[in-house]
Amino acid sequence: KKKKGGEKKVKFHVLMLKIEEKEKISETVTPQCCYNKDWVAASNKQDSLKRLQCLLCGQIANSAMELSCDKHKGSEDTLIVGEQCLIEYLYENNNQCPVGKHGTCSYTRANTIMRIICDLNVICPRQFMSHFDQEAIIQKKEEDITTKTGHVCNFKGKIESIKKHLENTCPLKPLECKFKKFGCNDVLFNFNAEQHVQSQMKKHLDLLLNYITIPQNKMKRYQLNETTLIKEIEQLKLEIKGQKDKTQPLKLDNKNIQIESNLRQKWNEKKKKMKKLQNNLQQEILKYRADFELLKKEFTKKEQQMTNQHNQLKTLLQEKNEKLAQLSKQNDAYKNELDQLKFKMAIKTEEQKEPDCSSFTLNFDTFRSSKLLTTFRDHSKPVRSIDYAIFDDGQFICSGSDDRTVRVWDIENNKLIQTFNKHADEVYCVKFSTFFHCNHLQNVICSSSHNRTIRFWDFKSGRQLQLFAGHNEWVGGIEFSPFSNGRYLCSGSGDKTIRLWDVETFKSIHTFHGHSSGIWCVGFSSPQNNDNQNKNGIGAIGGNGYTICSGSFDHTIRIWDIETTKGLNVFKGHTNYVTSVKYGTNELKNIILSGSDDKSIRLWDIRAGKQVCAFKGHTSWINAVEFSPFEISNDKVIGSSTVVCSGSNDKTIRFWDIRANKKKLYSFKGDDGISCLKFLQLKKKNESNNDWDRGIYLCYGSLLGSVCIWGHPFFDNKKDGVN
Repeated sequence: KKKKGGEKKVKFHVLMLKIEEKEKISETVTPQCCYNKDWVAASNKQDSLKRLQCLLCGQIANSAMELSCDKHKGSEDTLIVGEQCLIEYLYENNNQCPVGKHGTCSYTRANTIMRIICDLNVICPRQFMSHFDQEAIIQKKEEDITTKTGHVCNFKGKIESIKKHLENTCPLKPLECKFKKFGCNDVLFNFNAEQHVQSQMKKHLDLLLNYITIPQNKMKRYQLNETTLIKEIEQLKLEIKGQKDKTQPLKLDNKNIQIESNLRQKWNEKKKKMKKLQNNLQQEILKYRADFELLKKEFTKKEQQMTNQHNQLKTLLQEKNEKLAQLSKQNDAYKNELDQLKFKMAIKTEEQKEPDCSSFTLNFDTFRSSKLLTTFRDHSKPVRSIDYAIFDDGQFICSGSDDRTVRVWDIENNKLIQTFNKHADEVYCVKFSTFFHCNHLQNVICSSSHNRTIRFWDFKSGRQLQLFAGHNEWVGGIEFSPFSNGRYLCSGSGDKTIRLWDVETFKSIHTFHGHSSGIWCVGFSSPQNNDNQNKNGIGAIGGNGYTICSGSFDHTIRIWDIETTKGLNVFKGHTNYVTSVKYGTNELKNIILSGSDDKSIRLWDIRAGKQVCAFKGHTSWINAVEFSPFEISNDKVIGSSTVVCSGSNDKTIRFWDIRANKKKLYSFKGDDGISCLKFLQLKKKNESNNDWDRGIYLCYGSLLGSVCIWGHPFFDNKKDGVN
């Protein structure tokens, strides 16, 4: 029996060690490692755990991470890996993907999976490990008595609460003996800790005495060893001193040899570098010589080519000079012939002149003799637009410029009276508003700009009245309606649209679409002779056959019906930007005049839907066209519009007779490129009869920034004339 009891005692000791080992190895709830799959499966269905497994270790993922990669988009299942497993794998495998062995994956926290795992119900892991060996027995060694623990942990809860349970409430939590420091390594539990202390009291006392005795024995051994070591150290000191005296001369010799060897090595290295530099220098010299020879040959070849070209140009220049001389002779002959024709026409005009011409009749030859009367030079950049109006017996010109300003001049006094500078970009067009003067007794100017806005200015008070901001790109040409006292405003824009605005309500009432590029110029058709026309601006818009024409950067001119808001015609013929369009008046009300960057002026018949004729002669872009107030009939000029006028970047203003197809009547030069035109009917008080004298004048804006008035001196007020 005693032998059998001893065997049980040994078996108990082995089982205790086995249990302790399992406790250390199977800690399945650490905050880093994945959870033991078998432990979790003991309380959950196996099928529901498949998508929660770490793809690296096969256990249930702790702190689950989701693997995202373009190369695994076809995967049906979410790729899950535990955070600690992933960190260790990436460290050991140079950050390569755990699935495809490539380095382009990204990892995100799989919060949904983590929530599912944390909500799984499990039993106590210590209770789970006890099932690995149902025969584990706790033996009291001193009494050689075998007893089963008889204790179990009944915990069952969520994974997220298991750590708190193991640390605080688990009855199977192993404890260390209080005498572990002195050598007692038995594993205890809460239920047998006090019993162990009482039963093993003799063992603990022996361990304590042994713990005290061991240091005393060690101290004695250390003291004996210390005496021996001191003697050995003294002996070694004497030996070292003797050896030092012997090796001192050898050290000096070795040092000198080493220095000499180092110097020799450095000298050899310097020699090698010098030799290498010499070789490189020789190669560079040879290369430069070869390049020099090539350059010399190329220079000789180029020099020969230049000489040949010079000779050719010299020959061509001589030929051109000869042709110019011939053309000059022909020009002189044509000039003499033209002077003779002018003389004959002047005589014929005087002979056939009727005595009862109206006050607006102007002989064209007289107009040819007009001169520059006034120049306003207040703008610092090109003038893009001018307009003329009479308000309260005052005569005014307004202008818009690339210098971002709108300016107003009193013509009679040759004086700048107002400047508006709130536009943030270039001003493209300006117009006086008759609507505000007739309905509100205000002197108002409207201006359009590159900054997408249209602004209204009261030039008496100097303040801005209103702003339109409906366009999405720059605003080019603007025009007030000839009906309803100018209540409606038309505008063209770089956003490819034409807008119709109600000036009374300050609202956009319609947008016309059709052009494929920006719209630079617009115009209303001439007033219609209709007794039903509402002159007070009350009632429908248009309704009397009024139309709008528009010229665009898409090289076309379009006609729009205001009442139906539909497109009527598309005129194609220009080969560059259309920069100016004008409706004719009276008998020419169905004719449109246009100018373009293709250097041509064209007439279009609205009813026939085709081009009537084209005038060519300008040598640069045409910026402005106008129907003049002249008509040539029996060599006499009466007040109508059969003469058209054009201004161009070639610095000229030209007049054309539209009945003598393509015939240029007259031209004169401005001070620079002509950017805009306007005919003025100026008036001046005649002191002798207290009546008003009237005359027709031509005003133009130039690319130099000046505004000039041409005419006859009858309106010249003898002032400075240049501002």
